[in-house]
Amino acid sequence: MARSFILSAESTIDLPYSYAEERGIPILFYTYTVGEKVYTDDMLRDPVALPRFYGLIEEGKLPATSQINIAEYEAFFEEQLKKGDLLHIAFGTGMTPSFYNAEKAAENLREKYPEKKITVVDSLASSSGYGLLVDAAADLPPEAGSGNVPAGPGPKAPGMRYRHYAPQGSMLLVTGDEAAMVERIRQETAQALAQGKRTAVIASRETAD
Repeated sequence: MARSFILSAESTIDLPYSYAEERGIPILFYTYTVGEKVYTDDMLRDPVALPRFYGLIEEGKLPATSQINIAEYEAFFEEQLKKGDLLHIAFGTGMTPSFYNAEKAAENLREKYPEKKITVVDSLASSSGYGLLVDAAADLPPEAGSGNVPAGPGPKAPGMRYRHYAPQGSMLLVTGDEAAMVERIRQETAQALAQGKRTAVIASRETAD
């Protein structure tokens, strides 16, 4: 059953856009500027975007970010209101004052659409913490928008979601001489793969091969 309201968020939720799209969460994108060129916070939609971003940094071209302005929020919110009442969870005020622009935009639209409910929430979080909050909101029952939400058990602890973000596995940290490290990582990886385990290696660019 579909939600009785529209849940939206911003591109800083540290989740792929495909995941937000799958969960029916419209996204308002931040942008960043390098030199005179403006880029969109891509959320992995374009496979070239992330390598390009880090390539610019390696060239010494540092990005500058800016707030989402009131007009951008208004345009985004108005589009969502065509589909129903809106709950927007914003990037935390500890990282950006954009939330206050979102609040002002919501205030303007409440006057324009008095029959609509517009709620803007300060996530007080960033990156994965922000994404976890939005993901939890997406798990609310369909009747949540009515204000009549039955009580139910919550997660046992932060990070212990019902379906997400509770992986079971082990991590091995390898240190020492570079050649010895590379050989140890190869051995451990080969052994894990032979046992049918899913394996990932985090390595420097110099030792990745």
